[in-house]
Amino acid sequence: MKKPYLIAIAMSVFLMVWMASGLLRSQKESTVTSLGEHTSRRTLVQVQTQTAQSVQLELTVQGHVEPNRDVTIRSDIAGRVAEVLVEEGQWMDADTVLVRLDTQDRQIKLAKEKALLQSRQKAYQRAQVLAKENFQSKSAIDDAFAALKAAEASVAQMELEIKQLTIKAPFAGIIDVRMVEKGGYVGANGEVARFVDNSPLIVVVQVSQQNVQQLAKGAETLVRFATGEKKIGTLRYISPLANQNTRTFRVEIEVENPDHVIPAGISAEVQIPTEKVTGHFVSPAILSLDEKGEMGVKTVTEDNVVEFYPITILQAATDGVWIKGLPASARIITVGQGFVEDGSAVDVSLEKAEAESTFQDAADNKVVL
Repeated sequence: MKKPYLIAIAMSVFLMVWMASGLLRSQKESTVTSLGEHTSRRTLVQVQTQTAQSVQLELTVQGHVEPNRDVTIRSDIAGRVAEVLVEEGQWMDADTVLVRLDTQDRQIKLAKEKALLQSRQKAYQRAQVLAKENFQSKSAIDDAFAALKAAEASVAQMELEIKQLTIKAPFAGIIDVRMVEKGGYVGANGEVARFVDNSPLIVVVQVSQQNVQQLAKGAETLVRFATGEKKIGTLRYISPLANQNTRTFRVEIEVENPDHVIPAGISAEVQIPTEKVTGHFVSPAILSLDEKGEMGVKTVTEDNVVEFYPITILQAATDGVWIKGLPASARIITVGQGFVEDGSAVDVSLEKAEAESTFQDAADNKVVL
């Protein structure tokens, strides 16, 4: 008769083997079931259907602001300053008197020259009368005529000097710096004041030789000044000659400044329209790289298969980029593009359309101040 403890051991071994076989069978079935679900399940991506839009490309360049006109006013003649009628920073119209010089003895000289002129006129008249009676030679008449013209020139010269004692504004503008004071002496061709006309302003930028052919005179441009103001200007000048050192072309944009609030000499950023092209406006987050490292966008075909399109960035904006390289109408993957590859089948969830007005503003690419 077998011992009871041997029977107990045998039964325990049997139970362990039976339980292990069931556990292995369960794990195998679970593994098979998981693999089957994995092979049948496809990645879910979110797509947005877009149609290509016409976009106005722009060239953004940095520049500086110059006044429309900037001159240094000089005195034509020497003299002592008798009156100063303007202050620095003052706006004035054209022909406004700025400074008057002392006449000194010029009025006396003018009276003397006028008296001499009258004498020469009478002498010439007498010579003409005598010549008619053959009492005067032709050479004497010529000498009297020459003396008369010399006297006339002397009077005109003195009158011009007296007129030049009054120095006026050559055009409407602002006194930037005044170099003279009452009682001071200014020499001939001496500086009196620096005069600035900053309405309109001229924004000067340098455009590379690769881009200058895309510009056109008369184009409206957006100008952002360093002071914070934004204004629409007009492209008025494109230099026909490149800078020999930088190979860039001087381009001028005229901006109205009727209230003279914006000063000259500051920096500015200019957006110049170049050409219109067709493209798609997308978020930079959806851009990806293929196995070759080429930048592109993943789309989904009508059969829900991923398709990769290499793209070129046309222009960057504050909330996205304009690209080319996609079909006219494309189903662009906006969520999940990082988990799928070109050629793989996916499940598709359509993205809810955003506000149409926002996208339309981006599509039209209008300048909004």
